[in-house]
Formats: sequence, structure tokens, C-alpha cells
Amino acid sequence: MQDDDQQRLFDQWLKNHRGLFFKVVRAYAFTPDDQEDLFQEIGTQVWRSVPNFRGEAAVATWVYRVTSNAALAWTRKEWKHRNGKQSVDGVNLAILQASPAADPRIEWLYARIRELNEIDRSLTLLLLDGFSYKEMASMLGITENHVGVKVSRIKTYLTTKSRGRNLAMGFKETQFEDLQAIWDTQNDRPAFSMNRSVLLLRAATRASPSRTNSCSFSLIVRP
Repeated sequence: MQDDDQQRLFDQWLKNHRGLFFKVVRAYAFTPDDQEDLFQEIGTQVWRSVPNFRGEAAVATWVYRVTSNAALAWTRKEWKHRNGKQSVDGVNLAILQASPAADPRIEWLYARIRELNEIDRSLTLLLLDGFSYKEMASMLGITENHVGVKVSRIKTYLTTKSRGRNLAMGFKETQFEDLQAIWDTQNDRPAFSMNRSVLLLRAATRASPSRTNSCSFSLIVRP
């Protein structure tokens, strides 16, 4: 694949699936600085993956797979580097301070997603975005039955948390479908500077030689 073709496809993917990029970023990175850092990382990995795309899966499925893999790797590296010193309360406060106009229901959903383990976070994003069990199983490298078990637990977890929150705050949403409807209202605006991040990413990919290795992007699920 020529570099110009690679860049053209990457720019198209970034334009058409930017909401997907931002959802993965927000689920795995907590502060605006970390979100920008992760955005650059997953963008670079998606760019490198372009020559390996053969059209055997939908573009959205491919991009989700690559961004999730990159987010998992980034999370493990950052957690090891920081040795778990940053608390969840601290990062949630940083997000709220950076996004004063954000919908509190969306912020609440992301906060609950961040409480899940790495694989369940990815599964929750796929579930909320309406992917089928078959698609989720393919991306995660597990059986559809395993997906079904995990989905049932995730739905129970989120709805139970939601009911407790709503009793305290006066919100009405109590079913998983209500949470999914809230999820669909988000406007895909990240807390970090989108324009700056995209410009930096495009500059980096255009300056990079075409170095791509054959990679598998299916997620590794631990027992």
C-alpha cells in the first residue's frame, strides 16, 4: 500500500469513527492530559493497522479492535509506571473540572465503566454501542455464551448502581435500555483539545515512514 493511500484511509476512518476513538479514550484514560496521550497512541496504532485491513470485517469492528488493544496496552504501561498512585476519586474530579458542561449522567456512566476490569470495559463499550454477541465474541476472542454471561453481569451491575444513584439524585432511569439511551446522547466532545490532538496525530502519521508489521488485534482475555 502506498503512503498516500494509507493516509487517505486513515483520515477517512478518523473522520467517520471519531466518536468511537473518544469513547475508548474516555473509558481508559482519566485526565485530559492522559486522554490526549492515549488518543495519540491509539491513532498511531490505527494508522499502522491500515495496510493490514482486508475488508473481512466492518471498518468500525476493525477500528474498535485496534483501539481497544492499544488502550489495554497503554493502561498496563501507565499503571505500572505510576504504580497505582492515582486514585479513582482524583481522576474523576479532574474530569469533572475539565468538563463543567458535561452531562452528569454520561460522566456517571463512564465512572462506572472505569470501575470494571479491562476486558469488561471493552465489552461494555461494545454493548452500549449496539454490537451483536457474535461481533463482541469475535473482537474479544471468547465464545458467544461467555459474552452472554458477561453481558448479563454487566447489565445487572450498571442497573443496580443506577437505581441506587437515582434514589439519591432524583433521576428516573432504572433499566439498562434507559442507560443505553443516555449513552446515545453524548456529543463525542472530549475533555482534551480535539483540534490540537488531531493535528498532532496527522502530523505524526504523515511524517512517519510506512512501517507496518503483521499483527493480530484480537483482545486477550484472561481467565
